[in-house]
Amino acid sequence: STPPRENESHVPFVVYAPGAGPGQSDMLVQPQDIFGTLLPIAGLQSAVPDDIESYDVLSLARLGDGGRRNLALGGSAVGSWRDAGPAKVLFSAFDHEWRLGIAADPAACELEHLGTQQNVAAEHPQVVARLYTAALAEIAHRDLDPALLDWLQGQGKTAFPTEYRVTDAQPLPKGWRNGYWLNMYESLGLSS
Repeated sequence: STPPRENESHVPFVVYAPGAGPGQSDMLVQPQDIFGTLLPIAGLQSAVPDDIESYDVLSLARLGDGGRRNLALGGSAVGSWRDAGPAKVLFSAFDHEWRLGIAADPAACELEHLGTQQNVAAEHPQVVARLYTAALAEIAHRDLDPALLDWLQGQGKTAFPTEYRVTDAQPLPKGWRNGYWLNMYESLGLSS
């Protein structure tokens, strides 16, 4: 579902690499950690892009380390936010105890204790406030377009921005069409 709930996001990240040794941790892992984990296994530590905050979770797990992240984010692309309005949940923020469905209007956020699907936001306003603030700080840290960030920080009380950047590849490179899977099918010669 969009945004993802715990049962879709609270899944194990399992790495098997011959000779890497065992390790286990309950750290929060994000997709960008794949770079920091797999490139060192391939002997390419220096190939991890400097502008991506990516952790080697295999090395951390071998040390029994709890990881470097206090919060994980998940959800659909920001391009889908345009028609959502301030009361619709846009993405989810997870810590080790809670999932907060983030809406621009904090009063519309959904709070669930991990392992449940009951919205308990009304019973825990301090948790909602803490996670909401942390999620907006994290999405700003990840370089969300300033116009979108302003709209979120303004709790959706202003008009949704008409112009904003959704990726570093915007505007799209010449010849690129906005359709990831369509481009993949064509590049693999699978289009009909």
